[in-house]
Amino acid sequence: MAEKLAGHGDRKGSCCDEYCSNYGCNQGRDCPVRVAAYRPVMKAADPLPPSLWRIYLRYLTKWMLILFFMLLIIALGAIIWER
Repeated sequence: MAEKLAGHGDRKGSCCDEYCSNYGCNQGRDCPVRVAAYRPVMKAADPLPPSLWRIYLRYLTKWMLILFFMLLIIALGAIIWER
């Protein structure tokens, strides 16, 4: 329907005029043709090719997080043990 309403050429009037004459509406701010939302189509990016340094970086990150949380638990345990 949008294709039919969009191609006016050199005719005068808006798409709301044509829509409202066919379907009957009040041509106000809530005209269905004006209110229709535009939704852009999002296309996913191509995934990055796997490389050796990305794999090693992922392993390094995982073990750094594990080490950080282990040290945090040990520090909290030492604080609680001191009381």
